[in-house]
Amino acid sequence: MKIMSHLKNQKRKRRQINSILHFDLILFLLKFFVVDLITIKNRRYLDNYDSEIHLVVKGSGYINILNNNFTPLPYEVIVNGKKDNSCMQKCYLNNNNEENKIILKFNETIDSCESMFEGSTTIISVDLSKFDASKVTSMFGMFYQCSSLKEINFGNIDTSSLNNMRSLFNGCSSLTTVDLSKFDTSKVTTMARLFNFCSHLEKINFGDIRTPSLEDMEALFNRCSSLTTVDLSKFDTSKVTTMAKMFYDCKNLKFLDLSNFNISKVTEMEYMFYYCESLIYLNLKNFQIMNHVEKYEITYSINRKVKYCIKDLDTKNYLIPNEQSNCSDDCFRENIKIDIKNDKCIDTCLNHKYEGYLYDDFEYYGDIYYKYEYNNICYSKCPKDTYALFCDINECDGDIKKCFDETPEGYYLDTKNETYKKCFKNCKFCHGEGNETINNCQECKSNFTFLNEIKFKTNCYENCEHYYYFDDSNNYNCTEDFQCPVEYNKLITEKNKCINECKIDDTFKYEYNNQCFKYCPNDTYGLEDNKYLCYNTSLDGYYLDRENEIYKKCFETCYKCDKGGNQINHNCIKCKFNYTFYNNSKNISNCYPICDYYYYFDESNNFHCNKTCPEKYKLIINKSKCIDDCKKDETNKYEYNNTCYDECPKDSYLLEDIFIR
Repeated sequence: MKIMSHLKNQKRKRRQINSILHFDLILFLLKFFVVDLITIKNRRYLDNYDSEIHLVVKGSGYINILNNNFTPLPYEVIVNGKKDNSCMQKCYLNNNNEENKIILKFNETIDSCESMFEGSTTIISVDLSKFDASKVTSMFGMFYQCSSLKEINFGNIDTSSLNNMRSLFNGCSSLTTVDLSKFDTSKVTTMARLFNFCSHLEKINFGDIRTPSLEDMEALFNRCSSLTTVDLSKFDTSKVTTMAKMFYDCKNLKFLDLSNFNISKVTEMEYMFYYCESLIYLNLKNFQIMNHVEKYEITYSINRKVKYCIKDLDTKNYLIPNEQSNCSDDCFRENIKIDIKNDKCIDTCLNHKYEGYLYDDFEYYGDIYYKYEYNNICYSKCPKDTYALFCDINECDGDIKKCFDETPEGYYLDTKNETYKKCFKNCKFCHGEGNETINNCQECKSNFTFLNEIKFKTNCYENCEHYYYFDDSNNYNCTEDFQCPVEYNKLITEKNKCINECKIDDTFKYEYNNQCFKYCPNDTYGLEDNKYLCYNTSLDGYYLDRENEIYKKCFETCYKCDKGGNQINHNCIKCKFNYTFYNNSKNISNCYPICDYYYYFDESNNFHCNKTCPEKYKLIINKSKCIDDCKKDETNKYEYNNTCYDECPKDSYLLEDIFIR
């Protein structure tokens, strides 16, 4: 009894221990699972995510990468084609003025680029075309004091989340051009000091910029001393409160049109145009100075020679800088041109001139007539990085040519001759000169499209109302209705295209019911010897191999069959013309030729046709068949004179001892 009691106690203890172990295990798994869930929830790392920044660095010095605490480090840094993870955050290069190529690779989402490359004075080029900026809200000081930066490529960067562009290029004194035409600035609230101290900046492309949220434009172009003009016609300033020092010390700025500016909420405008000593035309047509704006702030900062008119809402009068100007001045009428050399406004550049000097020794060489116009300013030749449209003497001799800083629609830049030449007629933009054979289009004009299946992939073709096709001479044609012509009666529905054979198309090779498909349609199958022809029922001489989903050939003697055959087993259901089944064959599904004379099967069951029966073979006349023994035939068992009959012929009799079954 004691032993039994002891065993029971031991079992009870083991159960208690197991329960405790199970409970601890559950707690451990639950703790791990919950922690893991929290980790996953907060995890910024994304599988199969890749974002890159490409840098070109020249000279010796430090490259400051990611100077803030908010941006994740790159997971990989490649310097001149080799991994160098010592450059994760700060990198020193000493290479005696040679160029180094650096690639920063990220596999985490980035929401801030603040001070990312601040003070990196050796960076000369940046490519952000492969950088994912879709979550970035701030680019404050991203390239601050990158004084050697000459080139930056934004590509089609996504800045839909961006709200802070303050000091983005502040101190980038080597930049000459900036293209922000692809930027989404709909959420941006500040552009303060955006180009501050960009002293060599000559051209800014804002494209069709949208700024409905913009509030701060303080010192936006401060000390951009190389700017001569800037297009701000697309800016929405309805929420802007400060424009102080916006153009401060833009000493080469000559032409400025701010007639679209809404300054109803602006409270700070001091020194807005201070030291703009070259400014000869300033259009402030819609400026209305409010009570809360000190009048002197704007009037004091404008050069006394500049023509402008500003309405004072206090007195309902116009503020006029000098007695020679008035608010009905020529410069404030539509389509007025600016004569920079003579400091005056004119109706047209045509037939206007100025005294000319050779640039090298300032030798006077007579009057120069204006021949070109850019941004409503007259020139004797197109300004730097702008080009006129090409035209021969007969077309435009004596006319003023307009200069463009971007390629006009329907033209391409001939860099050799520094002029814009016409594209082929079907092109909106092109790579170069084109013709009927090779259009050389980069983008098709409206109602035209690329046809990638054509040999020349830069050709643009008119969008047909119905279907199109290419004839034997490779001429493009549109059908008159939704009907393919007889010669090209195969239709590719997805392309609205007619062709003569589906299999010549790269994608839609399969034909069914005079239409071309990527694959045979449901419940249709191709042929073994022509997989591109699709059928929904078996053809004569074919059977459906359902396992491989294809129609395969029957044996050569069959008209119809249900499976494949060979010389021994034909597997015919029906014989083809001039063939027939022979019941005395070992395989009754075999088809053999219908003989003109007699037929027989030899000992190896091979079929033969012959004019006479061979030796040792008997003839069954009513079957045209030779047989080695009449008794083998079911109906013609009686033999007489090497011939088989269904009974003994007349005047012939059986022998007594022969019994025929």
